[in-house]
Amino acid sequence: MDDFIFGSLATEELRLRHIRSLREGITHAQRRAPRDPLPGQPVSLELTLGPEHPQQQAWAYWTNDGSDPVGQNGQAQNGYATPLTPIDAEWDTLVWGYVRRFRGQIPGQEPETVVRYRIAAGGPGGEVYADEGAFYAYYVDNDPPPAWTRDAILYQIFADRFFDPSPEFPFTEPKPSLKCNGTLRGITAKLDYIAGLGVNCLWLTPIFPSPSYHGYDATSFYEVNPRLGTKEDFRQLLNEVHKRGMKLLMDFVPNHWSNQHPTFVESQKDKKSPHFEWYTWKTWPHDYKTFFGVKTLPQINLRNPAAREHVLGAAKYWLDFGVDGFRVDYCIGPSPDFYAEFRRVT
Repeated sequence: MDDFIFGSLATEELRLRHIRSLREGITHAQRRAPRDPLPGQPVSLELTLGPEHPQQQAWAYWTNDGSDPVGQNGQAQNGYATPLTPIDAEWDTLVWGYVRRFRGQIPGQEPETVVRYRIAAGGPGGEVYADEGAFYAYYVDNDPPPAWTRDAILYQIFADRFFDPSPEFPFTEPKPSLKCNGTLRGITAKLDYIAGLGVNCLWLTPIFPSPSYHGYDATSFYEVNPRLGTKEDFRQLLNEVHKRGMKLLMDFVPNHWSNQHPTFVESQKDKKSPHFEWYTWKTWPHDYKTFFGVKTLPQINLRNPAAREHVLGAAKYWLDFGVDGFRVDYCIGPSPDFYAEFRRVT
């Protein structure tokens, strides 16, 4: 049986199409160095132009105050404009032409700065933004990963299937539900067993309210699924984990959530909803951007400031609650500038 690959690169044809589009287009694709700059450290940006693009100039528009950069033809209207200069050209047999490379540098910044940028090419053919106009960002600080992560031995727990002390466990509802009756208290009851395996970090699959057994389609990022327990149960679990010198990671899905999420239900009924722009509507109300075309998983428009702050606020909420970090699901889904803000918050 052939291995199943989930996603947009599942076949050789799709992978080839993806590589061709990168080489043919006006592409940045987060090519910067260093990726994690220290305070005062300049950041180099690269851009490639495929053979069908005649533009002879390129530049980066950027800001360091959290706002979106705005500019036109190399002149900044909000923030700054930094030129990118041509450095070489390489023949590419796949696209049968020369792919040109440009490079520029954003100067070093103060600690705790979010630098947000876009890259464009201009000249003959007009100004065109790289990567379909994507906004990128990076966070400047001297904040290496916590020391404990270097020696972490993780144990993943599927929360609703792991354990519950009641004699009814395990019980699984018939299809299509497949929900089981594992609980947070059940995890707490097994901590000595888990610690005895040599584990020092737990990774819980999503524990948010959700219509599914797996929880990757949350209806709230701020609550605990009542099937699994309460916030007090979760606090007790955290306390017992930390007593044993262990850490706990939550599974966090910033890209999408359930179509039963109250903000989506409201937006699908009313275009005047304050949450309407939390989603990318192709044709309202039934055609919208989703996780790989799954209609029950609308994608969150993290370019919308209110939606982004809602998701970032949830991450901060659980860190303040006591969790030690996150395992981020489908991390390539959110807009490219999201994770600079995520790092700032976490």
